[in-house]
Amino acid sequence: MNAVDGPGYLDEPQKSGSELNCPVCAQTLHDLAKLNEHLDRIHGFGEVSNEDADSVNTQLTRSRNVVENSSKAAKANRFELKRDHWIKPVMGKSRCRTCSKSLTQARQAINCRRCGEVYCKNHCNLIIKLNSNAEYNPLTGEWCKCCINCFGNRAGYNEFGAVCNKTSMFKELRGSKVEDKQLRKLQLENRFIRLANGIQQINNQSSKSMLASIRKYTEINKLERSVVPWTPDEAAFACSLCSKPFTLALRKHHCRLCGKVVCNESQTNCSNQLPLMSLIRAASDLPISTEFVDNNAEDVQIRICSACVRILFIKRKFTRELSLPEPSILRIYENMRTTADVILSILPQVLNQAEEFSATPNAPDVALLTKMRRKLLDSFALYDRLTKQMLKIKPKNPAEERIQRAIVFRASMLIQEHMLPLRSLTNAASTQNSSHETTPESERSMNQGYGNNLSIKEVKEYRDQLMVLKEQKFLVENMIASASKQRKFDEAETLSGNLRELNEQVEMIARALGEEGFS
Repeated sequence: MNAVDGPGYLDEPQKSGSELNCPVCAQTLHDLAKLNEHLDRIHGFGEVSNEDADSVNTQLTRSRNVVENSSKAAKANRFELKRDHWIKPVMGKSRCRTCSKSLTQARQAINCRRCGEVYCKNHCNLIIKLNSNAEYNPLTGEWCKCCINCFGNRAGYNEFGAVCNKTSMFKELRGSKVEDKQLRKLQLENRFIRLANGIQQINNQSSKSMLASIRKYTEINKLERSVVPWTPDEAAFACSLCSKPFTLALRKHHCRLCGKVVCNESQTNCSNQLPLMSLIRAASDLPISTEFVDNNAEDVQIRICSACVRILFIKRKFTRELSLPEPSILRIYENMRTTADVILSILPQVLNQAEEFSATPNAPDVALLTKMRRKLLDSFALYDRLTKQMLKIKPKNPAEERIQRAIVFRASMLIQEHMLPLRSLTNAASTQNSSHETTPESERSMNQGYGNNLSIKEVKEYRDQLMVLKEQKFLVENMIASASKQRKFDEAETLSGNLRELNEQVEMIARALGEEGFS
């Protein structure tokens, strides 16, 4: 270190002659060479030793080697995908392989990393794992974009393992079951025909003599036992259908078609005494003699189990119900659903037209808004009438009653939800009417209306408007009553304001009609 570099030389003024002071210990030296020697030898400001220099160079070398090794490792670990098979896209000329759309700067061109074909960005957005050779490698590969073909054709994607087709076996088993059931049905039908025709012959014989009429039920009992062999009472300890054990209170009964021992428990409904005439009418397609129908045989009843009834008559009942006319509850519901679809499709259009009318009112928009609003109100009125018709229907069973309640509840919810937005339409109509009243032409037309100088067409239009407004008024009044009953006072207040505006419009049209109006 040189003496001129020390701070003491700058702080103190230089003395006369060649004497210099040491900046560290303030010792006086004669010249600059002795000062430098003094600093190097006494204070240790000399050059760095060879050992220290070697250690510093070693550390620098090691750090340089670490940096070089890390950069080499990063270069070695960097994933570089093979691109020799990529098709070079030509902007404006190349087309997507899937949608055949021209690839421009807006519709970016992307190469599938697997096959190299050119696609648009919408049809090359799937990813699979590929190695550096663009081959599928789900273990060590990197995620790359690919097309739908390469995504679906990769190994293991459409493989579902071993398949054993048992359709033929299922068809064979099902066919055997169906054949058994069909044979069982034919067997029961033949037994029922024999039983019905046999009872007819017994009735014919009993009508000829007094002795035969006395022995009538004995002959019918013998006939029933001859049609099918009955299961012995001693071999039956429980019902063959519900498995309830027989007791003194639960008696044994035999089905006249299958011969099994069943109970007559009302809860399980295992067997019932059924009128023979009703059974014959239910199975009118069977070859039973029609002479039996003409005879007075309504008092003849036979016991049949529920299993035989289900096999013999359930399909016939279903076929007969298909030919019957549609129930009124379903017919009205279809009309309600169609009307609801019309309301839900028109209401958004009407609201949009009302917003446009409030922003920029003009004559075509007013006419279109009035037409759509009238159609919407007519649909609401029709929907309300259909709901009232639904309420008047008397349900035949508890299931039909539940269906009726659900339909009526849904109808009331639809009216309450979609009638409230009509207030904006009423406000728009009132604004329109007030603006027309301020013009001289509208004043003249109103004066003509007060004088009852309306044309037939105008009277008809006013009457239609008045009828629609009164129908809407009736609906709103019902909604107010329903909302008050449910303690929805906010909705009731909103509806009351709507009702006041409707009353004003009704009064205005009634004044315009004068004597041509109707109450």
